[in-house]
Amino acid sequence: MRELLTSGLNLSIVRNLILSGVALAFGGGAALAGPLLPSSQKTYASACLEKVVSFERLIEICALGLGDAGASAQQRQKMRSILAWQYYFADENSKAQALFEEMLSDDHRSDEAILGLGWVAYDADDYAQASDLFSQALQLHPGAEAVAGLASSLWRSDRIGFEEASQRFQAAQAIDPEYRWALREEAWLNVEHGGTFDRAEILFQAALEIDPDDQYALYGLTYIYTELDRWEEALQAANRALEIDPSYLAVLSRRSLAYLFLDLPKLSLKDGQALIKAAPEDVGGYVRVARAMNALGQRQQALAVLANANAQLGYNAYLVHWLAKFYFFEKSYAKAEAQLNRIMAKEEGDYFDYKLLGRVYLGQKDYEQARSAFDRGMALTSDTSWLRYYRSRILIAEGHYNAAEAEFDTAVAEGLPVSKLDRFIAYLVGQRQYVQAIKMRVRYENMAD
Repeated sequence: MRELLTSGLNLSIVRNLILSGVALAFGGGAALAGPLLPSSQKTYASACLEKVVSFERLIEICALGLGDAGASAQQRQKMRSILAWQYYFADENSKAQALFEEMLSDDHRSDEAILGLGWVAYDADDYAQASDLFSQALQLHPGAEAVAGLASSLWRSDRIGFEEASQRFQAAQAIDPEYRWALREEAWLNVEHGGTFDRAEILFQAALEIDPDDQYALYGLTYIYTELDRWEEALQAANRALEIDPSYLAVLSRRSLAYLFLDLPKLSLKDGQALIKAAPEDVGGYVRVARAMNALGQRQQALAVLANANAQLGYNAYLVHWLAKFYFFEKSYAKAEAQLNRIMAKEEGDYFDYKLLGRVYLGQKDYEQARSAFDRGMALTSDTSWLRYYRSRILIAEGHYNAAEAEFDTAVAEGLPVSKLDRFIAYLVGQRQYVQAIKMRVRYENMAD
């Protein structure tokens, strides 16, 4: 959860500033120029506790403050808390964890220390440990953060279902209506649970009403809009998020995709190249660059980009899928099949992989293998419309024309664009099924009326 939290807990001074939406700015390893203490009347301890120094210096000041003599046990706990959260938000979780553990050692009922350890475990994807810690924190202090953290940990470890998780997130929001993390996490719950985007969009918008500069909510909207082909809205949300945080690579990737579908491939390519420069070990940038090059009529170069990334970075299912797809576009079916079989050999095939593999076999006129691939893909998705369409083409090739028409009708009923009727009828005509093709056209025209 790498972000600024907004909970209702009355924690340390730093936490309260965080709750108000103040962004922390951390310097590098070197200290800033000038004296650490702003006044001769301050000690390191008092400067840490009173927050009279800039955020850039808090880590160094508070670390020195803990070495000052004379601070009470409660003051030392408070300094540890300030320093621990500073480390946490600086992505130095091991140092944060050590301080939270020190706090707990001195006070085994420190709900803040337990909560902090919960977030450290959560960030490490140790949801079982995080659940236990959030549950302990909740017993000590029924705050919004503990409620939402527990809900997310239980959900992400498959220990509660969608309905219960939703109720728990809403309970956290009832405690603190301005707790944006709970709003966003419930939104992602809706996205990941069957793609219920309407509710997710409402929740992301609610977070933005609390803080218009919430880049995480803006990314959520960008994601939803790209999934729904609302490309102009996706571009607007992405641009706003990148104004706030130009280094937000997930947004940059989605903006590259939006540019591509808005027929702006050169801008898409620019974003893809920026992704590679910022994260050369991440395959996503190479795929974005390749897709933009393909749109610019440079498929051979796109294939080279993907092949080189594959050679340099090693196996990655997402990268291999797109390499196979471009081979498929070139009708290099054997090469496409070989790449997809790498994915299948690792038992990592998803709906998109089986869909593409079926189309590869369909291109090779290997109908038995194609049907098997489409059937396996259907077992992995609730939206089977496209796979039914491709199965209907197999049925035409095999001479089962009435069954093909019935399969096509089912595909349309499940959401296949009716525009695919033209192609389907062309396949019927290709098999000299003229009467059936005419009747089917008339039937669909009557349905439209």
